[in-house]
Amino acid sequence: MRKGGGGFGMIMMLVVVAIVLYLAARAWSNMAPEALSVSNVALDPSDLVSDDGDSGESPTPGHLPNLQEMRESVAQHEDQVRDAMEETN
Repeated sequence: MRKGGGGFGMIMMLVVVAIVLYLAARAWSNMAPEALSVSNVALDPSDLVSDDGDSGESPTPGHLPNLQEMRESVAQHEDQVRDAMEETN
């Protein structure tokens, strides 16, 4: 028997790849006009509602959080974690 092989299998693989690419191109061309029309629609941010109930309002642009308050809250959290770890040991 010959162990070189690859002729028929390679042709079948190329045919399958060609069919898959053809189907993907058809699906893309059918979907592309709808996708383009959706991307052109302007959304009003007031119409958007978040799932977590947050109003979505962000601080004013250029406003940075107070780093001292953040350090204090992190220090409090560290103390709470340390106390919890000491109670379990």
